Parts: sequence; C-alpha cells; structure tokens
Amino acid sequence: MTYTARHRLPPRSLAYGLGWFSIGLGLIELVSAPRIAAGIGAPAREGLIRIYGVREILSGVAILSSSQPGKLVWGRVAGDLLDLLSVAPTLDENNPQRKNAIGAAAFVAGATLLDAYVASRPSGRHPTGVVGG
Repeated sequence: MTYTARHRLPPRSLAYGLGWFSIGLGLIELVSAPRIAAGIGAPAREGLIRIYGVREILSGVAILSSSQPGKLVWGRVAGDLLDLLSVAPTLDENNPQRKNAIGAAAFVAGATLLDAYVASRPSGRHPTGVVGG
C-alpha cells in the first residue's frame, strides 16, 4: 500500500493527541517532581516542576475541550519556551547531572517544534463539537 495524503492525521487529531500528552506529562511532573528535579541537577526546583505539571494538565484539558484545539496548542508552545528557560541554568558544565539536563532540553525542544507545527496548521472547526467524534 502506498502512502497518500488521506492517510495523514488531520491537524485537529494531532492537537487532541497533544492534549492527552499534556495531561500525561503534567501528571508525571506532579508525581515525580523531586526525581525530575534531582535528575537534571535542580533539586530546589521541585515546586516549579509541580506548577508546570498543573499548567500541562490545564493546557491538555483546554485543548481537549475545544472545538478548535489547534489554536490552544499555542499555549503549549509558550509553556515549552518557559520550560526551556527554566532548564537553561542546568546546562552549566559544573552541573554533575548536565547530560540529563541536555536530554531534558532536547526533549522540550522537540516538543516545541511539534507543538509549533501543529499550532500553525489550519485546523478548522470540529464538525460535531465533540472530542474524538
């Protein structure tokens, strides 16, 4: 079978996928904040990571609740940029967890690119107004 344009996921489906991803990531950040903070060499940032977890969950719920979710993915892009700014200090070469911090920064950079791609695509209205319908 050959790949055709009709096999691509519509932007709306991609946006809803990012909404579910946000909720999952937010839950991980809430539950594992101490481990994440220690893993990137920023143990004093546990509270900030939990706040970012709440932001992710709220972003995901907003995306999943919207009939035009692509527009709300711009909120994820803004959050990603904030995450990158927060991870930047951990990239210092004196940080013993620098390799993990570089991995975290690379993950966030990749998510930022995907989020910007989805947000920039025209998504139109969801035909039924129901998530996944």
